[in-house]
Amino acid sequence: MITETLIASLTQKLGQEHVITDENELTYYSQDVFSEANKPLAVIRPGNKKELAESIGMVTEHDIAILPRGGGMSYTSGYLSNRQSVMVDMCRMTDIIEINLEDMYVTVEAGCRWVDLYEALKDKNVKTPMWGTLSGLKASIGGGASQNSVFFGSGQNGAMSDSIIGMEVVTSNGKIVTTGSGAIENGTPFFRHFGPDLTGLFTGDTGALGVKATLTLKLVPDRPEKRFVSFNFDDHSGMLKAIADVARENLASECFGFDPFLQQQRMKRESLAKDIKTLGKVIGSEKGFTSKLKSAAEVVIAGRDYMKETSFSFHAVVSEMTDVQADKHLNRIREIANLHGGIEVANSIPKIIHAHPFVPLNNMIGPEGERWVPV
Repeated sequence: MITETLIASLTQKLGQEHVITDENELTYYSQDVFSEANKPLAVIRPGNKKELAESIGMVTEHDIAILPRGGGMSYTSGYLSNRQSVMVDMCRMTDIIEINLEDMYVTVEAGCRWVDLYEALKDKNVKTPMWGTLSGLKASIGGGASQNSVFFGSGQNGAMSDSIIGMEVVTSNGKIVTTGSGAIENGTPFFRHFGPDLTGLFTGDTGALGVKATLTLKLVPDRPEKRFVSFNFDDHSGMLKAIADVARENLASECFGFDPFLQQQRMKRESLAKDIKTLGKVIGSEKGFTSKLKSAAEVVIAGRDYMKETSFSFHAVVSEMTDVQADKHLNRIREIANLHGGIEVANSIPKIIHAHPFVPLNNMIGPEGERWVPV
């Protein structure tokens, strides 16, 4: 009876199309990429922070748990539960609220995807320090904060939590808490520390301590000089030592490795048509005509065959303000890799990932029926 009354109240608040109770739909929402849990009683889709706060207050008043869901790209059970629950799907709260180039911050709704923020900023010569995950075509910024995600930009700027200045978070009683300098009356959210660091409290919590409504991230100038380099290692030990040394010296904006199984799977995943499309992205990302031709030629000549002989591969992207600094860091990475037994190979992988960062999601099942995680 409580459930029926609650569903009716939520439907009245949000509209029937934004309260999901269909059993098949609930089964879908009870899974992430890797795991499955109990189905929620319902899934709600608030359209703004007022609806979000009021809906959460209505649910928790009945002692029912709230499960916030971003883009659904988790494979850590971050939004799954075996408790009686209502899931909050943030898919309608996707606005980029403010891009402030004077005080260097951007404020977004928590359901905004990484790819949308990337597109909004790319012609302004700024970006957030950590600027997305590989799954950013679907993954949300709020989800990244809840999982404390890493990838693009993390080599020099750390995890997602290090890029956040402040948030608006809905707590279990339906109240909105503002963290950082945005909490000052008539203030702006340009600075993280206004009293105790409440922002940090709500990062990496998978939404357990509150549901993120908006997030403000710092902006930094885009570093225009890029360098790309890849190495093959015979074993994981040398590769990991090289990655650790590169990170320790703060040399690369992105720094990552593939084990032999993963990289062979990745080579299976893309068709020739995708290769041609990606080549166009690589060409477009270069600044001058000569650079465009050179990059295209390097990718074409390397093809995919070179990866067949690769064991543990290590890839790095150098991003700096000047040619001199970029070349200096590139050469130091080469020294480190050689010290740990790395042999330089074609740099197609970091070059392609940089040019086309938010690629279509991969299949969950491989050509031989194997399970592919992450996607």
